[in-house]
Amino acid sequence: SADPRVNLAITMERAGRTEDAFRSYLAALEVAPESVSAMQGAAAIVIRDSREEPRLSSWLRTISLHGDEAGWRDWAQSKRLTAASR
Repeated sequence: SADPRVNLAITMERAGRTEDAFRSYLAALEVAPESVSAMQGAAAIVIRDSREEPRLSSWLRTISLHGDEAGWRDWAQSKRLTAASR
């Protein structure tokens, strides 16, 4: 299950350990590649930290369609539009 890894990532992120959090989100995606919550967390870190991540576009597309809540779906759609306008 991806859930324990996502929960660990959230805890790490709240503690300011962003790199550890990112690795935990990626570990969650290794176990469950379809985990939207792991994609949401990983994508948020990538965008916030201006990281290069080849999977970002795919994650944003999935989040915009299947995000856990409307706020996440709207966020992902706006980030996709911003990226497309560059």
